[in-house]
Amino acid sequence: MDRFRIFGWRTASENTAAHRQRGRVRLSLFFHNRLWLGLPFVAIVSFLLFFLLCSVDLSVAEALRRGGIAAVLMVFCWGLGIWASTKPEEKPVDEPEEDWVDRLKRRGTAGLWTARILVALICVVMLVGSFYLQLEGLVTGSEPVLKCMIGILLKALAIVMVLLPAMLSRHLG
Repeated sequence: MDRFRIFGWRTASENTAAHRQRGRVRLSLFFHNRLWLGLPFVAIVSFLLFFLLCSVDLSVAEALRRGGIAAVLMVFCWGLGIWASTKPEEKPVDEPEEDWVDRLKRRGTAGLWTARILVALICVVMLVGSFYLQLEGLVTGSEPVLKCMIGILLKALAIVMVLLPAMLSRHLG
């Protein structure tokens, strides 16, 4: 019984050491990524965009504050996108698990189109769900149009700033 426990303990500690090593490698790849060069551009453009949009309706001080908040939010989203795009090279697994999209793709053309339609519907439902409050304000007229459009633009840019680094890292290699 003691022999089993000792063997099990070694295996668990070896797994923990390997997990820590992968974490260090991923953290190093995250900090040394070339995509950080786009961070000042993202911050400046988002600040200017939201400052100019907010200055139409609000005072300059409030527009500066909202532009700064938007710039910080976009920088945070850009960092999340870089983190999502970095991963250390892993050893190939013998048999990777198949997800439902891959199973549908195997069924031929009909399965491929079914998978595409399902993924598109899921994306549309998620987008409508995230923009619901602003869309409701636009339709009912309870909120000013500019405020609703700024909210929609802020959320759309946050989504883009998370997805763009992943797409850029895939194309840049």
